[in-house]
Amino acid sequence: GQGADVHIRVVVQRGGGAEGGTAAAAAAAASTSYVTLPAHSAVLGGRSEWFRAHLERWGPHAGGRACEADAAVITLSEHPLPVVGALLRFLYTGHVVLGASEHGQQQQQGGDADADASTAADEAAACGLLPQMVRAADFFMLPRLRAACLGLAVRAMTPGTCVSWLVYAHEQRLGDLKAAVLGYAGARYDDIVAVAPHTLDALREQPAELALELLDASRRAQGSGSAQEGDERGAKRARV
Repeated sequence: GQGADVHIRVVVQRGGGAEGGTAAAAAAAASTSYVTLPAHSAVLGGRSEWFRAHLERWGPHAGGRACEADAAVITLSEHPLPVVGALLRFLYTGHVVLGASEHGQQQQQGGDADADASTAADEAAACGLLPQMVRAADFFMLPRLRAACLGLAVRAMTPGTCVSWLVYAHEQRLGDLKAAVLGYAGARYDDIVAVAPHTLDALREQPAELALELLDASRRAQGSGSAQEGDERGAKRARV
């Protein structure tokens, strides 16, 4: 971008490679590449405490770190490229935009069945980024982004995605996201079993307490549902 004085380098892993041994490590290193995104220190530092502190210490005028053409270089290895792209869009626009690409927009304008299928796949993939966006908002100290992504995640949850989101929230210690997922999954446990039973397999690799939390949430949801039905029956009898 014009006037950019920050280079955001995002680590991109390509391919899996075999497990174990130095050959596998060499293959993994060979498959690692970087995508560089231009940015402006005034925007990043003005809207994120993490970037502000980082630039004050390592920026192009702070010394102490090699720079490229008077630009600070920030390497991000823990956040995938789509998440970093959405993060930068939020910093520049104040809006959360996931999965919006020129390619996808052109396909949507085409109006054919393949475009519709591609758009649906893009939207599903974008929704899958929301838990990672909540984590990134935590990391980069962006409470407004976190609140927005948490709200979007609650609305975008489905029986097919909620268990994987529950596992992610538990592993990353995202307490409020975990609570929201438990509330949703508990109320729709029967739907999960009916349409996406395979997703429950992911709980086998987690501490037993997580599966118990989901079952407790389901029992509480069923209990509140029974109580509500009892109240409705009582109200009907009172009207009679």
